[in-house]
Amino acid sequence: MANATLEIPTQVELARFVSHWAHDLRSPFNHILGFTKIVLNGQDGPLTDLQKEDLTTAYNSSLRALSLVNNLIDIARLIEKEKEINLVELGVAQTVEQSVYQWKKFNPLKEIQVENLIEPGTSPILADEAQFRQTISSLMAYVTEFVEKPAKISLQGSVEPKVFVITIQSNGQKSRHQSAFDLEMYGFISRALIELQGGVLRSQEETANGALVTFAMPFA
Repeated sequence: MANATLEIPTQVELARFVSHWAHDLRSPFNHILGFTKIVLNGQDGPLTDLQKEDLTTAYNSSLRALSLVNNLIDIARLIEKEKEINLVELGVAQTVEQSVYQWKKFNPLKEIQVENLIEPGTSPILADEAQFRQTISSLMAYVTEFVEKPAKISLQGSVEPKVFVITIQSNGQKSRHQSAFDLEMYGFISRALIELQGGVLRSQEETANGALVTFAMPFA
């Protein structure tokens, strides 16, 4: 049997590559998180306080790394126009509450008080449930970059003709060290997802005590 020629690429389309190999990028972190949690829960035997502290640091660092990988995959799929959108009628207050819960789950160390002031009973908006929740989570992460911990995030809503307007604002001691990487990442994902669902990003402002972002979504 003759030897087969191997093809080694001279360049890689990064967005396509990341989108295609999403499972392989996520899997190592899922395994690390899963097994670390097992050890932390004492299923493999008792731990000393120092071991618990070290493993908790490793767990939270892995959680952060997985979040970054997920965001990178989302950016790649948005660039490649591979995000699937299923527009349905959504209750704003309930879906925002779910988004807040999801954000807190992936940000366990952040000393952030979140206040959802969007009242139930508002007419439903037209959006993709998963992508709308991610939009809220991404914008919460975006405005958090402008404050030190502890701090507060408030979410407010208002009704205008044909659209529901949502404002997400952070308040606290102003941070002087925003992560340009996180701001670009969360900003791009948020804007792209809002526009993909037929919404409009209206404004983003740095305030004396933090930052605020406003966007509008169409009523169903």
